[in-house]
Amino acid sequence: MKFGRKPFIPNEKDLLYRNYRRTALPPIPPSFGHQNLISDWGLLGNDTVGDCVIAGADHETMLWTAEGSVEASFTAANAMSDYSAITGYNPNDPNTDQGTEVRTALQYRQKTGMIDAGGNRHKIAVYLLLDHSNLLNELLEAVYLFSAVGIGINFPDSAMEQFNNGQPWSVVQGSQIEGGHYVPVVGYDGSYIYCVTWGRVQKMTVDFLKTYCEEAWAILSQEFLNGKGVSPEGFDFAQLQADLAAITGTPIPAPVSLSSISLLPTTLNLMAEQSGTISVAAHYSDGSSKDVSQLVTYSTAATDALSFQGNTITSLQNVSDQYNVTVSYQGIDTALVVKVSTNPNPKQTYDLKVCNLERAKADALMTFLRIIGFTVVEELQ
Repeated sequence: MKFGRKPFIPNEKDLLYRNYRRTALPPIPPSFGHQNLISDWGLLGNDTVGDCVIAGADHETMLWTAEGSVEASFTAANAMSDYSAITGYNPNDPNTDQGTEVRTALQYRQKTGMIDAGGNRHKIAVYLLLDHSNLLNELLEAVYLFSAVGIGINFPDSAMEQFNNGQPWSVVQGSQIEGGHYVPVVGYDGSYIYCVTWGRVQKMTVDFLKTYCEEAWAILSQEFLNGKGVSPEGFDFAQLQADLAAITGTPIPAPVSLSSISLLPTTLNLMAEQSGTISVAAHYSDGSSKDVSQLVTYSTAATDALSFQGNTITSLQNVSDQYNVTVSYQGIDTALVVKVSTNPNPKQTYDLKVCNLERAKADALMTFLRIIGFTVVEELQ
């Protein structure tokens, strides 16, 4: 396994979490976390290169999108692409695998966004530095409010042995630091803090956090805001917008939400036991649209008559009928009508033999047969 976090360098321009924390916050339960929403976190390249900051960012995005709408999918190739864009890493030159400064990655995530397996970019709204003098309280509060907090730790060699043995990370006296590592903290059970690293959920003790954590960032995701429909409860989002604009000249972009979906066609005509396709577009509050034809789900009472795969709909029975189908994407529905027809006039063949007929009369007969709907194949003997 690899590490890849560069040392933290303080910067007076960092926005501080404590400046936006209201005194009246929702009570934090004794245990919380949504890490079980993800069945496969993936290593995302951090077993071979030092891209832990990028892998952690992708893991955070997986969780946010799973909570807010539909889980985004990430691969090692996506992570390598962002690692190269942020740091200049060249897969053909191992000497360029030098790791990432967390703040630099956060700036990239805010401006450009992490790319997923479908080519979509996932931006964050803003990032806030936690206060080390009140680290545990702020971390648990921020994880509860925003689902994930990214932390940079100085990784002791004892923790790798504990990870390999499936044990929680705890402080072992005399351990040597092997390097800097980045992990998203995603939950708490009253005793252990839960983080994600190297493709799985890992427990750590509070003492481990306090001993080895060098930096911690509360991160607001646009997907998380969209999923809730409002800014997180108890957080002064409006003041944060104003301060960010004053300090950096870059206001937090307004959350973009899904407004509607549209179908083409709205009525799909099929022949019995044949297939057809539809196109589905998602329309957003900022005026943008994208093709989501392969991402929709379907519901209908006619489960024995129709099947669905991506944007392809197939008639399963040799009967004529009309069916109502609900097409859904991220909680928004629209109606589709599927009309299935059978061939009412199956093709039949007739043999008509006419002998000793003058050519002109034969031509007239064939013309008449064509007029009334027959296909005439003439054979002369």
